[in-house]
Amino acid sequence: MDLLPHHTRDFRSNAYWDRFFKTRGLKPFEWYGEFTDLCSVLCKYVKTTDKVLMVGCGNSQLSADMFDAGFKQIINIDTSSVVIKQMLDKNQTHRPEMKFLKMDVTEMNFTDGEFSVVIDKGTLDALLVNESEEVIENVDKALSQISRTMRLGARYLIITLLQEHILRKLLKFSSEMGFPIRFHRIEIEDQPLHKNTFCMPVFAVVITKFKKIPGLKQIFEIVRQVDSVQRVDTAEEVIAVINEMQKFAMMKQHLNKYTLADEQVVLELYSENIESSRYILYVLDSLKSYQTKYAVFIVPLKRETEWLFATNAGRRQLQKDANVQRLIIVTLQREHEYGDIEAIQEELSPYMLQLTPPKFMFGTKIPYLSVDDSISKDVEVVDKGRSEWNGTFRIENFLAEDEKHYRRLFFLGKQNLIQSECRLIQSDTKKKKVKKGKYHFVIDKDYLASKHHISTVAGFVLLPDFNELIYSGFRVLMIGLGGGVLASYIHHVFEKATIDVVEIDPEMVKVATKWFDFKEDSRMKAYVADGLDFMKQRAEQGQFFTLLYFCLFVLHLKVAIGYLMAS
Repeated sequence: MDLLPHHTRDFRSNAYWDRFFKTRGLKPFEWYGEFTDLCSVLCKYVKTTDKVLMVGCGNSQLSADMFDAGFKQIINIDTSSVVIKQMLDKNQTHRPEMKFLKMDVTEMNFTDGEFSVVIDKGTLDALLVNESEEVIENVDKALSQISRTMRLGARYLIITLLQEHILRKLLKFSSEMGFPIRFHRIEIEDQPLHKNTFCMPVFAVVITKFKKIPGLKQIFEIVRQVDSVQRVDTAEEVIAVINEMQKFAMMKQHLNKYTLADEQVVLELYSENIESSRYILYVLDSLKSYQTKYAVFIVPLKRETEWLFATNAGRRQLQKDANVQRLIIVTLQREHEYGDIEAIQEELSPYMLQLTPPKFMFGTKIPYLSVDDSISKDVEVVDKGRSEWNGTFRIENFLAEDEKHYRRLFFLGKQNLIQSECRLIQSDTKKKKVKKGKYHFVIDKDYLASKHHISTVAGFVLLPDFNELIYSGFRVLMIGLGGGVLASYIHHVFEKATIDVVEIDPEMVKVATKWFDFKEDSRMKAYVADGLDFMKQRAEQGQFFTLLYFCLFVLHLKVAIGYLMAS
């Protein structure tokens, strides 16, 4: 007989469970791990003196193992009369004090506040099979009954796969009741992958019953590692972190079993600052056999925008050059602080051990590669902020390999893209006081860092009568300011040119003015407006431009388009 249900509603059917346990017999069916997998969490929240209620016990060995470990006050309930009889018969000799009762969790007859701990191993998952009105009503009854039977200070421990609809229901329940909620990721170690019943990771959710205090902020906590509790502010942040942990766990299982073909897997690792990832991992496999089976490449902080690290083709070339069958390329994120390369290796090591390729010999040392040891050397953050249009941005000065100084503007949502870059040169002026041994730098307006800026300016020669326009002047309309580097260059080199720049983000005008020496005068003006609306308005007014320049973001690729609007 096939033990799997034919429909999700079977999970709520007593008849299905009776058939299931009759067929299964006395062999325990451990849905989400055994006591050895769960004991680190259970022993943290359950005392041997606690009175424990195990809801939906099934034929799991969990309560028996807990009893043998010293937790003597355990009452088990289940709706299946078949499994209750099986468990009574199985435990009556060695554990006669442990109780097994046929009872529905939605209609329990225990007294109010009777239990110190309620343990739910997969029962909520079985009840909340969909989000229909009938199912939600049934789940609400169960949660209400569980809360009623818990004393103040009692813990409700849910062992669950924590699919998003389950997660949202628990967040909603704990918020409505005013109960703190904490999430533990259960690590099931030393278990052969082919024996894993589920691909999704298992979580333990701990809800503590407190007296509701009006106005008290809801407490959300996540435990990623032992004794490392991370508090987050909102339910949506909890969902984001749990989703990231689930993705990592499922991808870990896939990567341990299989070799990737042509695709590149991208994973993000978060720290306590969950607004943005701390590391981005690119996992590349080769179907060709190499002597080195596995290695990790750490990209220096100031070089993650280079072709070799920022593109699929570049990363594939790096893997080929490194002669590694599985290469994980790690990029660091600019809003975080990092130590030296040894500190980064130590932080990454537990995760890299989880992403090993098939048949990897554990105990083998994982090589860590990089361009050099100066992961974040010579990078100075001079400003950071946030705009309504572009999100968080950051401005950095850095010393490049050519021993020249540069300044860059990044939007942190597009970290593989340099929004603006300029070269800095030592100023001859003595007006600004600087510390001894330091130099005062200014923007080099004779320099363009971007190849598409260079191509755009070179395209000016295609203008009709370009040689005459150089001396008589021409009008340029730029849609998109960014750091203002191109606008300032045109203003500086073409002394007869008149430039109007339209920028929808007012914060960028401030950034360009403060940090990239963008200056308005009689020949150059900045307008905060929508570019399309601005062009339409000027056309209606009969105003035309010799050159029109767009700066667009398309799939994280900066595209410059120059063309004639009117001669």
